[in-house]
Amino acid sequence: MKKKNKHHKWRHAKIYWVSESDGGRKTIPTGDYYYPTTQIAEFGAWSLVILIDESTANQARVSDCKVRFLFEHAPHHLLGSHSKLDIYEGPRKVARMVTL
Repeated sequence: MKKKNKHHKWRHAKIYWVSESDGGRKTIPTGDYYYPTTQIAEFGAWSLVILIDESTANQARVSDCKVRFLFEHAPHHLLGSHSKLDIYEGPRKVARMVTL
């Protein structure tokens, strides 16, 4: 049986959504999983898997969530405490995420 890599565990984070007037989303995503990308200068673009706690979404456009990279060979070490990543949908930045 294959051992799970400890880097694939979910990390807790806060997402600070860009306002619609600044080019962000009209609404905060809901549902099971959200699959945006992030751009990391030294590592390129990577897909994320985000599970948003819908009960924390508010008018201030801040959400609590759990996050991990989609792929095994991703730079998982970048999801350490207090990491900051921009979240994109295509070329459009829609949020900034800070891991806890």
